[in-house]
Amino acid sequence: SDVEITPVRKKDKKSSGINAEWPLRPGEEVEFMHSILNDYHAYVVERGGKVLLPQYLAMYRITVSGVEHYMIIMRNVLASNGLRIHKQYHLKGSTVDREATDKDKSKTNPRLKDLDFLKDDIKIHIGGDKKKEVLEILDSDVKFLSQLKIMDYSILLGIHNIAQVDIIFVIIIPFEIWN
Repeated sequence: SDVEITPVRKKDKKSSGINAEWPLRPGEEVEFMHSILNDYHAYVVERGGKVLLPQYLAMYRITVSGVEHYMIIMRNVLASNGLRIHKQYHLKGSTVDREATDKDKSKTNPRLKDLDFLKDDIKIHIGGDKKKEVLEILDSDVKFLSQLKIMDYSILLGIHNIAQVDIIFVIIIPFEIWN
């Protein structure tokens, strides 16, 4: 079939159906990304990259047999340091429908949810200066997201076990990407 991959530019406003496996729906979500990307880039640069937000690399429109699909390419921060993530949680701060399904839990490295986190009785201990730094970054990121009027965000928590010590990686997801 005829395939065309095109970087999406702000002037491109055409859209049509999208397959469920693509993370970005056409229309409002594409327009929303366009509306925040300049501010997002400026914020990340101003903060010298010290943010816990997703790291967007590109947005593409892919046309397959005349049907347009959209996707965002993001850096996988949980895999970027070369450490194996033994457990991960997608936390939204709610317990309503926030437990991984049995099907999800049967996966090799499932993305668990808020109720799973509570049941596992996970405690996060960040000491001294690192705690102050993480809280300052979180505070700044939340203020930035508030300025953009984004209130549906979550935390992706990855745990890498080194003997008895856990290393925690956290990023904020500013809008729903995963089902």
